[in-house]
Amino acid sequence: MAGDDVPGSSNAPQQRPFMVEDLVREYGDPRVSRDHEANALDRMCHRLRKMISQKRHRTVYQGIDLDLAYITDRIIAVGYPSKGLESRIRNTMAQTREFLWRRHGANHVKVFNLRGGFLYKPEKFDNNVIYFDMTDHHPPKLELMAPFCREAALWLEADPENVIAVHCKAGKGRTGVMICAFLIYINFYNNPRQVLDYYSIVRTSNNKGVTIPSQRRYIYYYDCLRRQRLNYFPLRMELMAVYLERPPQTGRGSKIKIKVANGSTTLFTSGVLSISSEDYAKETGSWKDDDDLLIPECGLQFISKRAYCFKIPRNNRVFVEGDVRIDLLNSDKIFKVQSDKKIGHVWFNTMFVCEGMCREEFKYGDRKWPYHFCCTSIGKNGPAIPDHERMFDTSGLTPLDTNWKILKPPGLDRHVTEESLDKIYHAYGIAP
Repeated sequence: MAGDDVPGSSNAPQQRPFMVEDLVREYGDPRVSRDHEANALDRMCHRLRKMISQKRHRTVYQGIDLDLAYITDRIIAVGYPSKGLESRIRNTMAQTREFLWRRHGANHVKVFNLRGGFLYKPEKFDNNVIYFDMTDHHPPKLELMAPFCREAALWLEADPENVIAVHCKAGKGRTGVMICAFLIYINFYNNPRQVLDYYSIVRTSNNKGVTIPSQRRYIYYYDCLRRQRLNYFPLRMELMAVYLERPPQTGRGSKIKIKVANGSTTLFTSGVLSISSEDYAKETGSWKDDDDLLIPECGLQFISKRAYCFKIPRNNRVFVEGDVRIDLLNSDKIFKVQSDKKIGHVWFNTMFVCEGMCREEFKYGDRKWPYHFCCTSIGKNGPAIPDHERMFDTSGLTPLDTNWKILKPPGLDRHVTEESLDKIYHAYGIAP
């Protein structure tokens, strides 16, 4: 019939592509009708706080401007609620409390503090604070990820109006690791690479969410545990050697050493690997692509084209278990004093070294789920999208083709059900 909505006809409803903004809706009980009035000091510090937050998304609500992003309607990533001098450049405790109280009300927010060594009184957030000790730029202990997810799930299931707020220092790296673990826990997307991409988009404007390789590795570890339905078991094994590919240049050449640690216990410190500037130049010229065979050329005094070996002496056997950290130290002399300055580290867990323990060969997720067609893992080919409806800014990155759009998370509706949204939105009378 002429009046029917026939696909392809002008009367058919036009489907709008799924937008990140669809996840960040106005909700909460406006317990204070007037906006927050910032004092003179807050107004002076506002520009500095925005500069420090860099590319992290900020949220403004009733006059309160915070380094804060809604990952979903019920999961919040937020910068540290600080006091004293630090509050001049970061979220203040007072404004963070007021924001959460105005938008969600008392006793509906559980705060997860991931900033190791920084505690505050739980009464600041109605005694709904739980602390997980994590070090900046490091992954969590693997055994902490499941308890975090269970605590978050229990809180959200207890009341459809409950939300969780997760913070570390900046509210991005460590916060992202645990939020991504929880999104895996609730099957938000089909694989962890999609979860990481999603978090990057909704937390930052430059798509750089969880970027540290060891932190990403632990997200993939947790996904393997969930997917294979495994209990975590810290396997004990002997470390025989550490191979280093493409050592960094520390001066004219390279003078480096390594340190192996289990938690806070140092198990082994190597001697100094010294490479002259001439040999370093030859080594650089001999490096090949990852897919090339690693066959040393005659006449080059290297162990291989890519790797140097720090061998553990037989009279100093090293046994590792669970979470293992390898530090890379710069042993170049500064003012004739050997510095041993840390320039990097890598974490791994022994359970995932042995295929028999995790029922499969563990493969780093960025390689297991690679990008296709220069798009993120949550892109989908479809009708061209106008510039004003693009999902996110891709400046400085590989641009999305105009036919790509973001995939709606399959687990979004399960996570925020229609019944929950009815209760969340009731104060405003806004339909989900």
